[in-house]
Amino acid sequence: MDYIPIDDWHTDEGIVGVYAERVSRAFRWLPTAAQQHAHVLFTVHIQPLDPGRNDVYIKQFTEMATVIAKAAGINNFHTTYRSARGKANWLGPNVKDKIHELHEAGATGFVTCELLALTADVESYFEIGEECREICDGLGVPFALSEFPGDSFDTVYALANLVISYIQPAK
Repeated sequence: MDYIPIDDWHTDEGIVGVYAERVSRAFRWLPTAAQQHAHVLFTVHIQPLDPGRNDVYIKQFTEMATVIAKAAGINNFHTTYRSARGKANWLGPNVKDKIHELHEAGATGFVTCELLALTADVESYFEIGEECREICDGLGVPFALSEFPGDSFDTVYALANLVISYIQPAK
């Protein structure tokens, strides 16, 4: 079977636009007074710490988070990892630890946004949704979960255009 690998999609304008719209909308759910010192925590699934093998993963994750934050007009953002509970020698920081750290430094609200799961699978939804919300509730700060792209029109359209760009020759 022939296939066309799409290895470099993390800064695709359409994909970035979908995420930026979701992050911006979630950020606006925070009370206006909290927004100035609120932080967006972009997350992906944790990986074992192996610099030779993690370099591309970290680079693309960081680039994706940066272009999404810029497109959404978000200044306070961080890259974090999820599913690290009890794992030594894995990538970090853990999203939940980062919430505590930033709160201690004066953060007034949080938005989490998963960048590798298009749909709200149980693991990612509970880790960056319910569990982070519980932490924020305990700290007394507002929290919003950025909506997963899912199968909405804008997501399907962005993915279709990405695929088309790889299968049609450049004009």
